[in-house]
Amino acid sequence: MVKLGIVALLAVLAVPAGDVAAQDPATAPVVSAFSVSPQKFRVGRKRTHAVIARAAIGTTFSYTLSTAATVRIALEHRLRGRLVGDTCVRGRRSLSKHPRCVRFRPMGVIQRNGVAGDNKVRFTGRLVRTRPFPPGTYRATIVATANGAGSAPRSVVFRIVP
Repeated sequence: MVKLGIVALLAVLAVPAGDVAAQDPATAPVVSAFSVSPQKFRVGRKRTHAVIARAAIGTTFSYTLSTAATVRIALEHRLRGRLVGDTCVRGRRSLSKHPRCVRFRPMGVIQRNGVAGDNKVRFTGRLVRTRPFPPGTYRATIVATANGAGSAPRSVVFRIVP
């Protein structure tokens, strides 16, 4: 993981605090072994170019669930910013003297019904009826929900290349 000298404001998939406190941890689903493979890929296009040594097209999110649950994978773009007060904002020339920080812009959510055991979700770099994700570094955060109880969020980092 990237070591940061400055505390960054992170936009994380929010789970209402009241729901988490009232849940019984024995009934909440557990997400384990959340991974992405390959971690570096390019967005799928209609035509495939015959070029050697290009990154794979698309990736697969893999995870294991303790029980059947609804799974939400929040996708966020990692961007540079400047720290203004307690907030990390988009950089401008007027903020050049402010310390650097890392911010995350929400790009979308993938929601699936998962089964107990191993699960896989294919991701091509595009969501339904949206433009392709631009090249850059992204974070995927997964939360599983069953019977009104949510799992602890787990995250992986991946890159999209041109």
